[in-house]
Amino acid sequence: MLNNLLGLFHISKNKNPLLGVFCSKSVTQWLSAQVATHNVKALVEANQKVGIHLFFFSLNDVNFSNDEIHGYYYDREESKWKRTRFPYPDAIYKRSGVSVKEIHRYKTLLKVMKKYDIKMLNSFSQLEKWPVHKHLLQYQKLRPNLPETLTYGSENDLCKMFDSFDSLYLKASTGSLGRQVLRVNKLTTGFGCTYYRRNLKKIHVDTMSELIGFVSKFFRGQFFIIQEAIDLLTVSDRLVDMRAEVQRNGRGKIEIVAIPIRVGLKGAPVTQHSDSYPFEYLKDLFSYSEREIKHFQSMIHPFLEDVYTATEEYCGQCCEMGIDFGIDKNHHLYFIEANSIPTKVSIQKAYDPQTVARAYENVLHYATFIVNQ
Repeated sequence: MLNNLLGLFHISKNKNPLLGVFCSKSVTQWLSAQVATHNVKALVEANQKVGIHLFFFSLNDVNFSNDEIHGYYYDREESKWKRTRFPYPDAIYKRSGVSVKEIHRYKTLLKVMKKYDIKMLNSFSQLEKWPVHKHLLQYQKLRPNLPETLTYGSENDLCKMFDSFDSLYLKASTGSLGRQVLRVNKLTTGFGCTYYRRNLKKIHVDTMSELIGFVSKFFRGQFFIIQEAIDLLTVSDRLVDMRAEVQRNGRGKIEIVAIPIRVGLKGAPVTQHSDSYPFEYLKDLFSYSEREIKHFQSMIHPFLEDVYTATEEYCGQCCEMGIDFGIDKNHHLYFIEANSIPTKVSIQKAYDPQTVARAYENVLHYATFIVNQ
């Protein structure tokens, strides 16, 4: 049975590819207990329509000595998850970060991918904020969309930015989910700091020296950037920004699948912990006319395509990105960051099932495209 299964995958190479979905160890542990995350379920359901060979694995499941992976696949006939041996796949779709303890095995996997010409669907390196910002600065038409940004080296850098701006964001270059983001406002006396750790936190410090001390404790030696605070659209002291789901489809063409609007918690410095709505909801939030909405779309779509292609020149062609951006109160577009492993939380909250399904089907169609190409 197993040999027949493996043989089927080799016979089907360059027709319906074998796609390995790279997950965290916790995800595969849940699969062994017959529990699947929403993203795993959505991929399996999308594959009902697309019909490629699909399995899920973590770094611990890779047997480099035997050139095989002990992965999980969903058996529809028995309605259960099963674990078996797979050959190295035609392509890998990365859905998890890598811990410090896993770096060595991860580098070994990258060497294997290069040796056997295994295709990468999305960026296998994290899209760090500072290198991506520096890269995008090379594109003249994107420069007006980039907030003023410095790397932090000393107290002088913070003072220099406060000479120009009253509100700043301090962000770890590799942070995620808004956990390593600190907003600092220059006040009449001292500085006000807000950040999100399980819930909204606010502190006040009296002097620059106290601020530097707090910042050092906050980032704990992590490399971070200093960025001007964009004067984003707000609703009742709640920040409003967008998370665009941008992908390459089965023809390799860029497709803007959805642009959810995120409305953050009151007073929060980030919108990750937020409500999400379809893009058209801007009409209800700000009483914009249909004409104004279409005008925004005419600006946003080429902007997103430019950001996507420019970022690909930094990290290689990708099947998808989550691109965070905002509109300021003068209706100017600003790039915030690009995500190589979008969680798809905002699109799931804001859009209909057909649109959400499209975001997963595109990934599988792109896998076929890039393997056959």
